[in-house]
Amino acid sequence: DPYPLMADDAEPLSCDDAIDLAAEWIMAARAILVGSGAGMGVDAGLGTYRGAHAGVWGPLQELGIEYHEICTPDALAATPQRAWAFWRHCLAAFRAAEPHEGYRTLQRWCAGTRLGAFS
Repeated sequence: DPYPLMADDAEPLSCDDAIDLAAEWIMAARAILVGSGAGMGVDAGLGTYRGAHAGVWGPLQELGIEYHEICTPDALAATPQRAWAFWRHCLAAFRAAEPHEGYRTLQRWCAGTRLGAFS
């Protein structure tokens, strides 16, 4: 069975065996879908849109605008100068971020797939 963790009659795997199996699956994958939370970005120096590391763009709070409100086509149409200022800030933050080992690990895993990665 290629998926022993999912078999009804499978014996539980040890932690080491589970890691080895996960590595086999990653190495054999045609593509990888990466779903990460804000922690990946926080560890790289990016702010989040809520919580302890909130700080995507200071003027949002001053203007009483929520992050999800500025990230819409309506926001761009209604106040293009504000929306572009927000995205300019985001681009600068992304460019200044320092990728950490987690990103480099994902990059190595995804480089070996036939169809690439999706995030």
